[in-house]
Amino acid sequence: MKNSSKHQDRHFIVVGIALAVLYWIIEAAVHAFILHDGSFAQQLFAPDAHALWVRSLVAILVIPFGVYAYVATIRRTQAETVLRERNKELNCLYGISSIVESSPEADLDELLQDVVNILPGSWQYPDIASARIIVDDREYASPDSQQSQWCQSADIRMHGEVSGAIRVCYHEERPEADEGPFSKEERRLIETVAERLGHIIERKQTEEELRESEERFRVLFDTAVDAIFLADPQTGMLLDANEAAANLTGHTHSELLQMHQTQLHPPDKVEQYKQMFARHIEQGRAAEFEAEVIRKDDSTVPVYISAVLTDIAGRQVLQGRFVDITARKRAEQELQAAHQRNETILRTSMDGVMIMGPDGSIIECNEAFCEIAGYSQDELLAMKIGDLVAQMTAEDVGEVMQQVMQAGSHRFESAIRHKDGTLVDLEVAATLVELRENEFIVSFARDITETKKLWQELNHQLVRDTLTGVYNRRYFNETIIQEIKRADRYGHHVSFIMGDIDDLKAVNDNCGHLVGDQILQGVAHALDQTSRAADVVIRYGGDEFLVVMPETGTEQAHVAVERFQQAFADWLDQRARDGALPPDLPADLGFSMGVACYEPGTDVAVEEVLAQADQAMYRTKQAKRAKRATA
Repeated sequence: MKNSSKHQDRHFIVVGIALAVLYWIIEAAVHAFILHDGSFAQQLFAPDAHALWVRSLVAILVIPFGVYAYVATIRRTQAETVLRERNKELNCLYGISSIVESSPEADLDELLQDVVNILPGSWQYPDIASARIIVDDREYASPDSQQSQWCQSADIRMHGEVSGAIRVCYHEERPEADEGPFSKEERRLIETVAERLGHIIERKQTEEELRESEERFRVLFDTAVDAIFLADPQTGMLLDANEAAANLTGHTHSELLQMHQTQLHPPDKVEQYKQMFARHIEQGRAAEFEAEVIRKDDSTVPVYISAVLTDIAGRQVLQGRFVDITARKRAEQELQAAHQRNETILRTSMDGVMIMGPDGSIIECNEAFCEIAGYSQDELLAMKIGDLVAQMTAEDVGEVMQQVMQAGSHRFESAIRHKDGTLVDLEVAATLVELRENEFIVSFARDITETKKLWQELNHQLVRDTLTGVYNRRYFNETIIQEIKRADRYGHHVSFIMGDIDDLKAVNDNCGHLVGDQILQGVAHALDQTSRAADVVIRYGGDEFLVVMPETGTEQAHVAVERFQQAFADWLDQRARDGALPPDLPADLGFSMGVACYEPGTDVAVEEVLAQADQAMYRTKQAKRAKRATA
């Protein structure tokens, strides 16, 4: 810009001199041809003193006005140019805002494509401009987009990290400006657009996550076993209810939405519940208590209510979970009416039953609970519940006891320490019971240790191959995308080693499938024992195995191949020496492997890399066959 200013100053000097010379020539011509005062040459080069004085005076008066007019014209032209470029910038930003606001439901791909289409028109030379937007692994380009050496770019940041870029290019060379052929206004514009796109993408992603969260909430809400009501904490009007709530009350969903929360309870207890809810709303904490619900047919149902203030879609609501405790109430009444029958239940129940005092002392327990804990009944009756529970402090135990005393009942999972020191996981249902004006806590405990182990084993089987113990293809499909994204983010290579057992079919046909299974287990053992902690060994299918090696190049992968093949050969030799394998195994039994490497930041799909590894493995097999044929 300084060079441009100096260039303009020189223009002004030249213009001043030109105006002076022009006036001099015109004055000489007037005197020579109109006034006939000497020749043109004489008037041009040797005017008399009077003419010289007059010309000088007029030049002094006229020339500044001419220069001023020229300067004003230049500045007006510059201002119009700046205004025109500024108008293009504003139109660009307005266009982006219009795209976002006019299509709030459009997905992110459509939005970014629309934005990249309008970018070239906002640059100084739109006819030769094109634009690209890169976000994560996706790229969006304007029509006729081309790579060029005259480019300007800006990073797109989301949550403080670079996650993409905007790139604007000219296809032809243009005069130098502040930044190559680009002006400082264009630098400001591309950075402003990049910043705004970062905010827009963050917002769209947040909206998508919120929409998915709301959908998950609705599924859980509608399919919940317990009745759930949502009410306005200010007015008390019901806002929503699930199908279980309609079944509990006998009202339809539309009828419930016309009701006040107090209409769910018998009229004689409305004021009591109303004050209770108001107190809990004022204190902002959860409420748990027993109550009665009046049905549409005027019958009542005892329920256990847990109510809490929560935010749903940015709105504070009172959520109440109603559990029908008719069966439990009936059991309590039977307990009060027939103590002897309850003693029989205690003795014969398959679940552990324990009765405690408010201080946690064990007053009574059945044989099932004695078996669960490993203590005799006399030993347990001399203990408190705090002596049994594991992984809980005395304060934690006290809080649970207090919760049962206040709410009347409580369901939870806990663990006790068996007499032999092992942990026993329990599912506990504790209920506060009044017998002869005394309060007791009756707990029904079920040993779920094996159940939890079974669930853990089931989860393990979901991602592990049952025969070999290595990861299965499902695990690979679920994790490989994240591994590739991590490689792209940090610029790391990922190598894939595809392996296949040679002549396994001959082993199965001649020696039986049990021997074939041993060979599969041997390959898995060799791969698992000689791979690194970061590597993932996968049974890809049949007799094919795959080793995923993060942060590993092709050369390192080939070294690993030799290590794997040697480990498998050693395993075969050792099993043969031990007599664990039949002597008539095929002589060509081996393990062929092929390597392919994923280059970070490329557009090559994982499937293509796997195909390359498979082809490399096939070439290895062919080389082995050719070598055997010539041997």
